[in-house]
Amino acid sequence: MNSYTTNHNEYTNESSVTTESQVFYMPSIKIYTYPDAKMPTVSTQGSGGLDLFVYDYKVEDHQTTVFTGAHVEIPLGHVGLVIPRSSTGTKGFRLKNTVGVIDADYRGEIRLVCDRFENEEDVVEVGVKIAQLVILPVCPFPVEQVSSLEDLSETERGANGFGSTGL
Repeated sequence: MNSYTTNHNEYTNESSVTTESQVFYMPSIKIYTYPDAKMPTVSTQGSGGLDLFVYDYKVEDHQTTVFTGAHVEIPLGHVGLVIPRSSTGTKGFRLKNTVGVIDADYRGEIRLVCDRFENEEDVVEVGVKIAQLVILPVCPFPVEQVSSLEDLSETERGANGFGSTGL
């Protein structure tokens, strides 16, 4: 089993993660929660994201809005993806836009807008884990507009999509 240690430098606001063979430097993520909201947490050493908890929710005709009570400061060069937990997905929970995108410059409360579903009261309950916030680096590519489709390089796949690469 791999083990690691984490160290935080308060002057640079960076953390280092040391494994048996490598050291990774990463900026910290700042999180503010309302006083009675649960702090997003990493459940296990191998977790891919922070668990988000239901702080409150509002049921409307065609959607349910879930409030987490959490605000984050995602480091520049990164993006946060809000993804339903697998356990809530198996119960019918589905985000309206499939995956929520939290940009590095957003400081508002993390909210989830969900489709209404049959047993939502069994899934959307104050204080329970509802989704994960996964933080990923992004690479800001320069954009070059071309004048025709032929200016794009050819590939073996071409324009074939929706299952064209097989199962």
